[in-house]
This record gives sequence, C-alpha cells and structure tokens, in this order.
Amino acid sequence: MIKVVKKIDEIWHNPWGLDIYLSSPERKDIEMALSANDLDSRPFNIDGVFNEELGREWKKNAKNIQEVAENFKKYNAKRIAFLVKFPSDKLIVLKNAGGEIDDGSHRYEAAIYRKITELEVEIKV
Repeated sequence: MIKVVKKIDEIWHNPWGLDIYLSSPERKDIEMALSANDLDSRPFNIDGVFNEELGREWKKNAKNIQEVAENFKKYNAKRIAFLVKFPSDKLIVLKNAGGEIDDGSHRYEAAIYRKITELEVEIKV
C-alpha cells in the first residue's frame, strides 16, 4: 500500500443500505447521538470480515427489512459519533487511486462531520 494525502471530496463510498432502504444517517442523526452520548465503539468489520454481532442486533425484534435498515442507520450514526468524539489514527484504505473506500467509511464520515478537508490515506496497489 502507498500513503498519500487526498482532498476529502476526492474520496467516496457507496451509500449504506439494505435492499432499497438507505441506511446513511443525516447530520442531525449524528448530532443527536453526540448530544445523548449514545456512541458505538464496535467496528463494522473485524480484520476485513463483517462483524456478525451487529447483523444479529439489527435483525433482533425487526419486523421487516426496512426496520433492519433503520437499525443499521442508527448504528451508523452512533459509530460516526463515536469517531467524531474519539478520532482514530487508523488510515482509511482506498481500493484504488480513484478514491473508493475499501475500509474506513465511518472514519471518513466522521472527518466530514468535523469539516476536515484533507486526509492521509492508504491506497491498495
């Protein structure tokens, strides 16, 4: 991997969601999590593999896929809020020089919330 500095608007990730239901939180969702100190320190991936504990939690008591997606959205807001309050030193990893994130979408969203304009990232080669 190579390390480079990229402008925040040169980095991107696909929208979060399940099926047709988006799970990307809005700024107000992150603000609510921060003001309530309702943070989530659990990473989405552990060693590159989806954290199954999260999936089980999102499905618990959900009546349909839309409710699972809403639980995913709440997690995303809480995870981003955690990273706003406790920034990570771990670099965001890009799939390629085109700027698509391979690992670190929540760290990226936290940087946007904090109005950071440039990030040091790693690019897979």
